[in-house]
Amino acid sequence: MAEMSCSHFSPFIVRQSTLKPQLLVIAKTKELSEDLRATIVTANKDGVGYTAIAKQFHVPIPTVQSIVKKYKTFHTVSTLKGRGRKLKVDPRLARKLVIQVADNPRITSKELLDQTIESGVQLSMKTL
Repeated sequence: MAEMSCSHFSPFIVRQSTLKPQLLVIAKTKELSEDLRATIVTANKDGVGYTAIAKQFHVPIPTVQSIVKKYKTFHTVSTLKGRGRKLKVDPRLARKLVIQVADNPRITSKELLDQTIESGVQLSMKTL
């Protein structure tokens, strides 16, 4: 335990927890441009090592490694499509629903839901 005091506050005790280590949170940075990634891959193909590339382009070594690994796996340095959740309602179905509501403004959500289920798309009331 460490004691700390301040001139206008009474002395207090600061506890340091020994049970839970503090986690270091690293902020996410901007991604590198495709030109820089292509240059890194070209340098690696020419036989330059990861450390030399990292020093030359002021990029961390693990970043160079991941760029080269991604290039070897996917044969591209461009940003890959995200891995997020797939859309239930694709743009085509959304247009179809909007047209149906425009044609018949008094259609109920239950009727719309039944029509989407008939077309082979499983939706819930909340999604619709």
